[in-house]
Amino acid sequence: MKAAVYLTDNPFRDVPEELMHLIPGFIDRREAEITELNALLRDSDFQGIQHVGHRLKGTGLGYGFPAVSEIGRYLEESAKNQAADQIRSWIDQLGQLAAHLRAHL
Repeated sequence: MKAAVYLTDNPFRDVPEELMHLIPGFIDRREAEITELNALLRDSDFQGIQHVGHRLKGTGLGYGFPAVSEIGRYLEESAKNQAADQIRSWIDQLGQLAAHLRAHL
């Protein structure tokens, strides 16, 4: 399993200028998804985790955050395999990335 989080000094370098005003809401939604993913994992709702992973996979690239898409892809794959430890790791990485983005706003 490859590490997905790429913490850089300028995490917004790939974000189109016309989307920059949307980034605080983007981060808010990722933080809400972390809460949702933790609840889904606690309930062993792998189908729900797969759905959130799929949503993340599509959202990240559109906003200029390929790491979010990569985490989403791995969450989706891990949920299909019901690999709870891997899911926990990807949720943690999504949290690290969200915190990093928030710190650089």
